[in-house]
Amino acid sequence: MIRTLRLSNFKCFEDQALTLGPISLLTGLNGMGKSSSIQALLCLQQSEGDRLSLNGELVQIGTASDALYEHAEDDEIAIALDDR
Repeated sequence: MIRTLRLSNFKCFEDQALTLGPISLLTGLNGMGKSSSIQALLCLQQSEGDRLSLNGELVQIGTASDALYEHAEDDEIAIALDDR
C-alpha cells in the first residue's frame, strides 16, 4: 500500500507530500492538483528505472516543460513513493 506520495516541481506542486490511506478521496477546487496527483502515479507506473516517462500508454503529459512547476528554481522533477 502506498502511504505517501511526494511531488517536487511537478505541475502545480513545488514540494508536496500527500499522505494516503487504504481508501483516499481527492477533493477540492479546480486547479488544486487532484488530476496532477493521479498523473504522477500513472507516470511512475509507466516508467522504468530512474527515467520518468511523461508520455506513454497510461498518461500523456507532454514535454518536461509542461510538467515542470511554473516557479521552479531548478529543472529537476521528483516523484517519490513511501510504500512501507
